[in-house]
Amino acid sequence: MASVVLIENDAPIVRLLGWFLVDAGHAVVAIDNVMAATEHVRTELPDVVVFNSSLPASAKLPFVSEWRQIHPRLGVVDVSRRSATLERAPYTGADAYLQMPFDADHLLSAISDVLDRRR
Repeated sequence: MASVVLIENDAPIVRLLGWFLVDAGHAVVAIDNVMAATEHVRTELPDVVVFNSSLPASAKLPFVSEWRQIHPRLGVVDVSRRSATLERAPYTGADAYLQMPFDADHLLSAISDVLDRRR
C-alpha cells in the first residue's frame, strides 16, 4: 500500500480515481490545488503524487522540483486532459504521464512502476 496525493479540481474525477486507488489498497488524500499539495508533501511525505498538469496553477510547473527537494524519493504521475500538456510532459519532471481518458489499470500500473523505480 502506498500513500497517494491526488491533485485534481474536478470532483467526479476525484471520486472515480480515488475509488480506484483505494480499491487497489492505497491510502488517498485528495487536494484541489498545487499550493496545498506542496504543504502536504512537506508535512506528510507521501509515496506518490498524481496530479493534473492542466490545472491553472500548474502552468509553470516549478512545484515538481520543489516537491523533489522536500522529498527526493517522491514518485510523480502527471495526468492531463489536453494533448498539448502532454507534449510538454517531459519538462514537468514527472516520472510517468497519462492522457485522460485512461483505463484505471494504466494508472495503477504507472503508480506501481514509479514506486518500484523510486525505492
